[in-house]
Amino acid sequence: VKNPKQSRLAKPGASTQDQLDGLDDAFAGEDQKDMGTRPIAELDQFFDAVGADISHGGSRACYNIQEDRIQMPPVSAFITERHYYATLAHEMTHNADVRIMPRRSS
Repeated sequence: VKNPKQSRLAKPGASTQDQLDGLDDAFAGEDQKDMGTRPIAELDQFFDAVGADISHGGSRACYNIQEDRIQMPPVSAFITERHYYATLAHEMTHNADVRIMPRRSS
């Protein structure tokens, strides 16, 4: 990401910061700025129905295959609801891959 305004998170974590060009120290650290973004009940119901284990906190979105858990920053850390739910949908694909895609043995 060349422009920090294009980042989905208000304050990316230290591991993400190294990957962004032109990001100053004001964006460093684990603390997330509250961007005023709030959950959308209908979308939360949709994602809850999938049955994936979703935890919130921290500054990174990821799927932890060992724990079979999706880790998401809080909704309020994203610039828009769209960014939050797009990121959650992306992490859900990793969860679905583990659950429904057959693995080939070498």
